[in-house]
Amino acid sequence: DFGHQFLSQGFSTDLVDGLKLTLRPSWPVEFVTYTGIPRTVERGDFNKNDGLLSGVSIRFKDILRTSIQLHTAWRKANIRIGNARANDEVLVGADASYLFKGSWKPLLYGLAEFNATGKIVETGTAGLDIYPRDWAAFNVEFNYFDVDRNFNRPSILGLFAQGRILSGRIGSTWTLIPDTLTLEQSYSFQNIEVISGTRSNGHLLEVSLPVTLEKIRLSFSPGYYFSKSFGGDLHGVRLSAYEQFTDKFYAEAGVDYTTYNKVTGVNDDAFASGLWTGYEVLKGLTLSGGVEYNKNNQLGRDVRGSFKLQYNYGFKI
Repeated sequence: DFGHQFLSQGFSTDLVDGLKLTLRPSWPVEFVTYTGIPRTVERGDFNKNDGLLSGVSIRFKDILRTSIQLHTAWRKANIRIGNARANDEVLVGADASYLFKGSWKPLLYGLAEFNATGKIVETGTAGLDIYPRDWAAFNVEFNYFDVDRNFNRPSILGLFAQGRILSGRIGSTWTLIPDTLTLEQSYSFQNIEVISGTRSNGHLLEVSLPVTLEKIRLSFSPGYYFSKSFGGDLHGVRLSAYEQFTDKFYAEAGVDYTTYNKVTGVNDDAFASGLWTGYEVLKGLTLSGGVEYNKNNQLGRDVRGSFKLQYNYGFKI
């Protein structure tokens, strides 16, 4: 694969102008190697020279109930002729999962990422999925995040936190009516060092009720979310809907309303909405159009229109 493309090989997802080569030899490994120039889309603090991004990923395949991937990446943030090793960032990571035998179908998974340049563990994740019944599923997860603050490429974590972040999550999915009604909920807890020596707790609660009506090919999902952190708190509701009118004609819509209070005293509400519709003009080729309307304390009235041409070619997995 070459040209303008998304790269997601561990660590992050980047929009890159470059080359990706995938090698699939015989069992048990698959190799992905890539190199290219990232194209930063942010502005302000993050509009920096991303230089060159290269890496290698190795996936071990066809191992019974087991998934293992190894990753390494090298980012040259600013190429300097006089000092070729300046501004290097070398990352090493791995992720793995194992599906146990048993009626509860427990799945254990984990991920770790190490910044070899800053000699710091930046990401650590451990989680467990269990399925005690066909109508119930549970997830428990723990996360650890940190960042090399001596590296001159800024990050959101580096700007808004002075130390590591610890977080945990508990989620569940309940099938109330098979193939029709589902209840999904999750609660997340976060502990963050806002300023040196001062830590703060955060909470996030999300609840949704997805509904599927197969006879009329309509699905919609109302939801509620609540967040409380050192920066303030918010309440929000959202609703998304998708309708497949015919095999070729579809429409989807969504609305989201949030009211929030911030420590800065900027208390307000925000509203976002969108509508998309599309038609498959030829087999695999879909033409879609959409419109968005947004309103918040930064945008008094924001209306956008878009067109999208999408082609899905046939393939086998």
